[in-house]
Amino acid sequence: MKLSLVGAAGKMGKALTSEVQQNKEFEITNYVVKPNSSLLGKDVGSIHFNQQSNCLFVDDPKNAFDMFVDFADAQNISSRIQMYKKHCKPLIFCSTGLSNDEEKNIIALSEKMPVFIAPNTSVVTALMKDFAKKISKIDQSLEIHISESHNKSKKDAPSGTAKDFARMLQLSTDKIEFDRTDEDKNSHKIAFSNNFESLELRHDTANRSIYAQGALNIAKWFYQRPKNLYYMQTLIEEIHE
Repeated sequence: MKLSLVGAAGKMGKALTSEVQQNKEFEITNYVVKPNSSLLGKDVGSIHFNQQSNCLFVDDPKNAFDMFVDFADAQNISSRIQMYKKHCKPLIFCSTGLSNDEEKNIIALSEKMPVFIAPNTSVVTALMKDFAKKISKIDQSLEIHISESHNKSKKDAPSGTAKDFARMLQLSTDKIEFDRTDEDKNSHKIAFSNNFESLELRHDTANRSIYAQGALNIAKWFYQRPKNLYYMQTLIEEIHE
C-alpha cells in the first residue's frame, strides 16, 4: 500500500517512516510538509536519519498513492483540506488541536471520501475509552477525573485524546488536568470514584512507534472502505463482532 505522509518532517512523521521501513506491506511515496517549510526539496533520509534516501519533502503529492496519513500539527488546515479534496483519496487524520469549525470541515470530507479520525491510534487507548464509557453508564453516581501528561514539545493542551475522553463522558474539557514535562513519554488517566470505591484506567507509552504501528494497523483495516466517517470505536466494534 502506498501512503502520502502529511506532517512528514515532525516526530510522528519520523516514527512512521521508521516503521514503514520495517514493513514490506507499505511504502511512503510522498513526504508532505507545509507549503512554506524550509525543508521543501530536501532529502528525507538526510533530515531524519543522517542518511541519503533520494526521497524529497514536497508540499503536494507528486507520486501515485493509495491513502493519506496526516500526523501534522493544527497549522495550515485549510490548505490541507483543499489538497484532500483535490486528490480525493482515503484519509487517516491524526492531527489534534483543531478548532470546532476545523473539525467540522474535516468531518465534511467524509461526504467525498473515506475519512478515519484518530487523535490517538493506539488500540489499547480505544479499548480504555470503550471500557470507561461502559462504566459511566452502569454507575452514574461515580465522580470522573481525566488527566494527561506529555512531553513539553506537544503544542496542544489538553491533548486531543483527553478531550475525546471528556466528550464521550460528557465532561467539560476545562476540567481536564494536564502536564508538560521533559520526559519523552505520554500518559492518559481516567479515574472513577465515590465514597466506597475507586478505579483508575491508565495508559502509558514510552515510544512513538506504538502510534506509528497503530496507524498502519488502521490503514490495513481502512483500505478500500466506502466513503464514510470512521473512528477507532468503529474499528473496535467490528473487531468485537
